[in-house]
Amino acid sequence: MMLKTILSAVKIALLVFVSLTIILGASSYQIYSRTRAEMDAETVSASRQIALTIGQVNDAVTEMDKMTQQTAANAEELNVQAEQMKGYDDKDVT
Repeated sequence: MMLKTILSAVKIALLVFVSLTIILGASSYQIYSRTRAEMDAETVSASRQIALTIGQVNDAVTEMDKMTQQTAANAEELNVQAEQMKGYDDKDVT
């Protein structure tokens, strides 16, 4: 039942397309080619934008990784210094 509805919709869309083609006085090939060319150009443009965005995300993740590693190194250094100071406190008490 649903397939019949879809096929009917496609037939109607094709009839509208053909009618508009005749009304506009252009061949269906020209309309299809123009539309296809525009879609291709939009796809290329979108692909470039996506690639640029992925590059920016990659750069941000790399920077975050560097900051995380630096923070871990700083925390380790603080831990070492805290242990050393704890040792000084223990010596002062005795």
